[in-house]
Order: sequence, then structure tokens, then C-alpha cells
Amino acid sequence: MADDKTPALTLRLLTPTGIGAETTCDSVQLYLRDNAEGRGGGMVGILRNHAPAVMALGKGPVRASLGGETVFSAVAEGGFASVRDNVITVITDSAVIDGAEEAKE
Repeated sequence: MADDKTPALTLRLLTPTGIGAETTCDSVQLYLRDNAEGRGGGMVGILRNHAPAVMALGKGPVRASLGGETVFSAVAEGGFASVRDNVITVITDSAVIDGAEEAKE
């Protein structure tokens, strides 16, 4: 089991073209979709040992932090995120990562 100083989460961002990013972190923030039109959502934070979950994402930020510093930042075009066994997998049609747009299917 990881101690309090060991990063315990893995964030994977997947697009139709493959793995867009993978990073180790200690927290992840995602923008959730709230209604059928994708409006009214809000941010959710995920820490280690989060309960298994599947979440619908709205168009918005995906951030990973380590020691209070952002180690990964992107804007996803919606999609889904799953949390299981300290792995957060984000599946999206496209995302802008560090200013470079991922290919769309």
C-alpha cells in the first residue's frame, strides 16, 4: 500500500487515435456533464482509493496534480471517465493537450 507521499493515481486520457496521455499523480479534477444538453456540470476531484465510478464528462478541463502542482492539463470535448483501482481513464473524441489538438475520429 502506498504511503501518504507516494503518488497513487494513474490518469489515462484516451482518444480514437490512441493514448493521448498517461501520468502519475495524487489527485485528478474533471468537469462533469449534468444534463442532456451538457450544461450545468461542475468540477469533481478524485483522490486515491476513490470508489469505483463511471462519469459523463462535459466539455471542460481535465487536470492532474502532484504535490499541489499541476502535472497535466487538457480540455476534453466531453466523453466518459471511469475510476477503478486508483486508475482514472478518460475516454473522449478529442482533447487539447498542452496546446496541441488530438485527432478526431
